[in-house]
Amino acid sequence: MDRGPIQSAAKLYAVWAFSFFVIVLFRSPAFADMEVAKGKNYTLAITPYFRTDAIAIDNNNDLDSKVRDDRVQYIGFDYSLALDLNFKDHGPRYFFRLERNGLYDYDTPVIINNTLNTYLGKVHPYTDAELLPYIEEYWVDIPISADQPVRLRSGMFNYRVGHGIALNGNYENYGIDLYANTDYFDWHIYYCWPDIASKNLFWPYIKQQKPQGINYFHSKSYFWATDMLMKLWEGSSIQPYVGMLLDYSVGKRLNFFQTPVRRDSLGTVGISWDFTLGKFSGSLEWARNFGGANSTDQDFPDVEHRGWAAYADALYDAGKLTPYTRFIYASGNKLTTDMIANGDSLYTSGKNNAFSVYSPLNANLAGSIYPGIQTLPLVAMGNGYGMNYGVPRPTTFNDPGIIENLILVNAGFSYDFTDKCSATIEWWYLASAQNGIGLYNGVPKVISPELGHEVDIDITYSPNSNIMLELYSGIFFPGAAYREERTDRAGSLFTPFVRGDGKADTAYQVEISLAFIF
Repeated sequence: MDRGPIQSAAKLYAVWAFSFFVIVLFRSPAFADMEVAKGKNYTLAITPYFRTDAIAIDNNNDLDSKVRDDRVQYIGFDYSLALDLNFKDHGPRYFFRLERNGLYDYDTPVIINNTLNTYLGKVHPYTDAELLPYIEEYWVDIPISADQPVRLRSGMFNYRVGHGIALNGNYENYGIDLYANTDYFDWHIYYCWPDIASKNLFWPYIKQQKPQGINYFHSKSYFWATDMLMKLWEGSSIQPYVGMLLDYSVGKRLNFFQTPVRRDSLGTVGISWDFTLGKFSGSLEWARNFGGANSTDQDFPDVEHRGWAAYADALYDAGKLTPYTRFIYASGNKLTTDMIANGDSLYTSGKNNAFSVYSPLNANLAGSIYPGIQTLPLVAMGNGYGMNYGVPRPTTFNDPGIIENLILVNAGFSYDFTDKCSATIEWWYLASAQNGIGLYNGVPKVISPELGHEVDIDITYSPNSNIMLELYSGIFFPGAAYREERTDRAGSLFTPFVRGDGKADTAYQVEISLAFIF
């Protein structure tokens, strides 16, 4: 008898029991200071983090409650340990962080009831060396001169602008960042080598990385960006930015277009504006792609990148109650019934109208260049700790988690019951910017743009600044797009098959998380 799973379960439940014991019996205001060394000119701090999750997910892959292959309950965790050596008087700073999480930065599953299924295949419990940490981030930050605020950071770290809709923002890459922070404006000049971090592994190999499309078919690419954050008045700023992803991955492309290319230049220009007027605050952001890819075959046209996206939010601080709303629009590629009737599996156009953070001419870069927006639906777009990649929908990238070919409308509010307990309730409406097209008995059929509605509820309780207990749940109500009758069970161009009998059941996700934060 294999006692490994039983021993793992016993250890995890022991963690839960100990955690609740700490919360109930020892409600201290905060844990001890995590400074481990302090001298006249430096401070060395350690930052541990541990979170354990109980997850339940149902129907997110097929929207069919009669099929149990995507009904799962599991226990997972995420932990990290960071060291931060900071020298005083604007001196150098050294940072190093180890972490263990799961595929695509979701939590690490260790005990699974039923099957943890994704549209890329099944995920098995992590065991043995797979539970050990890996290097997530490390860098050195040094001043360029003593009398100027200009600094240089080099190593493996993240770069983010605006609200995370453009220019990466999700993954750490090897790069350099020349920047300055002043009282009136901040600026950055950033350069990185995407995919190098996932190619040169300094951590245990995870057996399901290959079937999940991670760390394989490595690219030869380069990314640079620059931005300037101008501070207007208190709580208000404007940030223009521009970036370019250059890709020379000959023979290693996951290309969704028929056009064969050698060099692809995906540029993005945008501007983000945040403002505060008394108790009211809001944000606006706009970004547009430019550039293109040169065809290596005269029978196919060059590809021009011209997608765009817009983001807006508004919030009113009424004390304990804070209502807010968000809106997102991201363009997509337009399909025709002729494309589907011809059985096209690749896009024939010379124009990429899908808003792109990484290029559809090489989707292998999704593991290193990815948007960092956090304000998304839990179930439909997989925005939680649990390993749910989202509900499949019409999209060029075959990725429900990114804002492309999408219209999102959100309204919600948060309420602070006490200074330790708060709740958030959100409603989402989702629609496609461009209709998907499927087949019914061999005849092309235009799919409704209405994807559906979702309601998310998030309740957090923090007895002190170092412990947080969270209940995060969501239910997705499929729209007319998922109730179309279809017979193309393998799916069609940019339009995955979810269910074709004219019915669609709701999907839900529930997460109970306990985190120790320092």
